Amino acid sequence: MSARGYAGVVKPVAVAVGLVLALAGTVFFFQGIDVLKGSTMTGETRWAIIGPIVAVVGLALIVAGLRRGRTNPDQGR
Repeated sequence: MSARGYAGVVKPVAVAVGLVLALAGTVFFFQGIDVLKGSTMTGETRWAIIGPIVAVVGLALIVAGLRRGRTNPDQGR
């Protein structure tokens, strides 16, 4: 597989992983601030801090995945 082929695989994987991390971070945050109940994470300040960090990493992956490989596909022909 060429380098261009790998970029075609990495891009959607980065976006998918980013979406999962952003969603998980949001859930962690709301559990940490005691909005979502029913977990051992509920009401734990630690998760209110970890959640936004995980969400920001997820958003960064989404942005990187969407920006990666935005070159002219006709180059190199």
